[in-house]
This record gives sequence, C-alpha cells and structure tokens, in this order.
Amino acid sequence: DQMLTNVQSVGTSSEALVLGDITTAGYVFLKNMDATNFVSVSVLATAVAATSFTKLLPGDATLIKAVGAPPTLTAIADTASVNLLVVCAEL
Repeated sequence: DQMLTNVQSVGTSSEALVLGDITTAGYVFLKNMDATNFVSVSVLATAVAATSFTKLLPGDATLIKAVGAPPTLTAIADTASVNLLVVCAEL
C-alpha cells in the first residue's frame, strides 16, 4: 500500500535511513548519487565500514529484499556527505 522515494543526505556520522510510513517492507532500493565518496550501509544501530553489509561506491546501487517489519538501516558516508536515493515499497 505504501511507497517512499527520498533523497537523504548522509553525513560522516551514522544515521538511520528514513523509511516513512512503511510498516511491512518488501523491497528497499539504495543508490549512492555521489560522484566521489562511498557510503556504508548496516542493519546495526551504528553503521561503520567494518560492520556494514554493503559499501556503495560512487554511483553504485543495491536492492534489498526485506520481509516483514522494515529493517533499521543505518548509513555513514566515508569522507564527506553523500546524497543517497532511498526507495522503499511495502509488499
């Protein structure tokens, strides 16, 4: 029923990704829109490169299948803030 599309500015401190009113996540699409810096994404409370499940290089994208309640995704930029495209859709 619900879908969210957002461009979130992710800084060099860990922050939760905004998923809006999504209550039953189906898919989460992420794209690093920066031309220089990478961003690390984690399902932990604090994202760091060592515990992230993916590192999005400049221009990289990933699709995550999330079943049930939306995961608490966190992200952290490497050197400078990056714009991260976040698209989340309910099942």
